[in-house]
Amino acid sequence: MAARKSFLLGLGIGLIVTALILRLAEIGEPQLPPQSPQAVDISIEALREAAEQQGYVLYAADETLYSEEELQSKLKEVSSKEKEAVKVVAFTISSGTELSAISAMLYDLGLVDDRQQFVQEMEDRGLASKVQAKYYRFDTPPTMDALITELTTR
Repeated sequence: MAARKSFLLGLGIGLIVTALILRLAEIGEPQLPPQSPQAVDISIEALREAAEQQGYVLYAADETLYSEEELQSKLKEVSSKEKEAVKVVAFTISSGTELSAISAMLYDLGLVDDRQQFVQEMEDRGLASKVQAKYYRFDTPPTMDALITELTTR
């Protein structure tokens, strides 16, 4: 039992001495500030400059970033929409112009996709002879119904 007492006493003294040595070793090292997240008052411009110095770029959360392929796709899409939106079609139908000539003209102007379909639609509605001779202008491509309505009303 005495051997066990001296063992435990030695173990206790060893632990205490080790703790003291470790504590003394910390005294010589410089103290670092605690690494806890704190609110830092920094301007956006200062943050941008710091990021640029490190080789990074800051973007606002509401900015949309595109890859090169996405950008080219979006540019083509916008370009085609602008072309469609800006396309103004104007023409004049003279008195006595036949429906087949009118359908050919509308096809050439890109207002109808199929000449025969236009003629057939006009005949089905009984409007083949009701086309008004006048000047027409379309700022946007009309639907088939809108085109027929415009051509047959005064």
